[in-house]
Amino acid sequence: MEDGVRRVTEVSELVGMEGEVPQMQDLFKFRSQGQGPDGKLQGTQAWSQVFPRHTQFTKMLRESGVIKV
Repeated sequence: MEDGVRRVTEVSELVGMEGEVPQMQDLFKFRSQGQGPDGKLQGTQAWSQVFPRHTQFTKMLRESGVIKV
């Protein structure tokens, strides 16, 4: 990132293959909100509104309050 800090920028899941090409679905993406007074990038992980295909993962996200439906 431009402030030199490493962050998770996307969380995706593999949803299938098209021949030898993996097909991915984004679940979360980092949304930058500019730089803070200390020069560090501010932002949050935004949910893409797409539910993971793995039902146990979806259940865990709901129970922990990460996604609200």
